Amino acid sequence: ELRNGCVCCSVKDELVATLEALVETKKHLDAIVVELSGVANPGPVAAAFWLDDALESELYLDAVVCVVDARTGPDLLKGPKTATGAFEAARQVATADRILVSKVDLTDDGGAAAVAEVRGRNPAAAVET
Repeated sequence: ELRNGCVCCSVKDELVATLEALVETKKHLDAIVVELSGVANPGPVAAAFWLDDALESELYLDAVVCVVDARTGPDLLKGPKTATGAFEAARQVATADRILVSKVDLTDDGGAAAVAEVRGRNPAAAVET
């Protein structure tokens, strides 16, 4: 179990140790999901899967998934990079393999603006609503 803290920086080493312990149990695991709540940099967490020798043979990174709020996401992504969370939000969208646009039912356009914004920033990602 991990203590509270930002898994991208303050508890990253604990994440690696916890994942190593899971691998050592030899129990069958279909998947391990590591959630970064809020606006966080997924890079350091993803790097743990590429750089840790103990994990390399047993675990692999399947995808980086990003959730974008259809109501607030487009404005955050289009706003100045100095706005709180804007730079990290743009980084999340840019590095994601899969992007889920949420709260589309709460927008007048059914989330079309948000989908267009994330597709424009990361055309290689699979985008779903």
